[in-house]
Amino acid sequence: MTALPNPLARRGRTIPGEELDLRPPRWRLPVAFVLVMALFGASLWAAVGQLNANSNTVDLPRIVLPPVADLDIASASNKLTELGVTVNVVFEPSEGRPQGTVFGQRPDAGAKVEQGDIVTIRVSDGRSGQPIPDVVGQQGTDAQVALTSSGFSASLASVASDTVPLGEVLLMSPSAGQKVIDGSPVLLTVSAGPPLRNVPTVVGANINNVMVDLGRGGFGIGTITKVSSKDQPEGTVTASDPPPGTPVARDYPVKLTVVGSPPTYRVPYLVGARQASAEAALRALGLGARVVVVAVGAGDPNDGKVTAQSIPGGSPVTSGVTVTITVSSSGAPPPPTAPMIPTTVAPR
Repeated sequence: MTALPNPLARRGRTIPGEELDLRPPRWRLPVAFVLVMALFGASLWAAVGQLNANSNTVDLPRIVLPPVADLDIASASNKLTELGVTVNVVFEPSEGRPQGTVFGQRPDAGAKVEQGDIVTIRVSDGRSGQPIPDVVGQQGTDAQVALTSSGFSASLASVASDTVPLGEVLLMSPSAGQKVIDGSPVLLTVSAGPPLRNVPTVVGANINNVMVDLGRGGFGIGTITKVSSKDQPEGTVTASDPPPGTPVARDYPVKLTVVGSPPTYRVPYLVGARQASAEAALRALGLGARVVVVAVGAGDPNDGKVTAQSIPGGSPVTSGVTVTITVSSSGAPPPPTAPMIPTTVAPR
């Protein structure tokens, strides 16, 4: 017998003894899946549309790259950075460009790029090879060994120098720090010491000026010999040893002959001496004698003798000075006497 539907079950009520089917209807799951996929597609379509809209509004301008070759790093970088690009610096050896100078770029000048793009500039790192060590100030032989042990070949050349000690390196070619290929020759210029210099002409000049000139010229002052001269003033140089024009080393002592002060003599004591003896003593010293006669009576004990002299005995005088002597005379010829020998005849 077929069971009739229960009207109470349709109203949500249960009837004792009857089971209820609580499973969801089968049509609900496909419908939900379709709804989710539709929402996802709509969202994706909106996102793509937004991206297209944004791409149309943010259209970066394209820039024509200027040339930066032959500029230094700072100038090239500033020039490109001001255009809004990113600068990448690459150092490479270059034989034809000074160190730190731009010699290439990527992309090339004239190419179009966008703001923010990377532009690489190639900067010279100098010549290829290894830098030459600095050996200036070292002794030539030591510097030669140092360069040879570093892979270079070194040769020596000498030049005179007033300031660099003998045998010391004063120049390098190529200079220190330059890059050269291993085995390249390096010329070392070594001091040969002070150059020879010719003795100047000093004869006829004053000794004070001569000493200054010799000192400024790099000469030394040797012994100074003084001589007397009636023709040249005191302090005049009459000779040099070595003679003028002789090549000598720096600080070589030059000997000089100079006119000195006239020699002085002590006037002899003449009072009490006979006139002839007094005159002979004065002439022996190169002094002149002037005689003044004073008359006395016959038999006067001073008859024929010097009773006074114009310059006291013992006074220093130079050659040629005249001494006046006073001689007493009675008119009778003086008796013969031995000539007087002065006690002091040598110059002081």
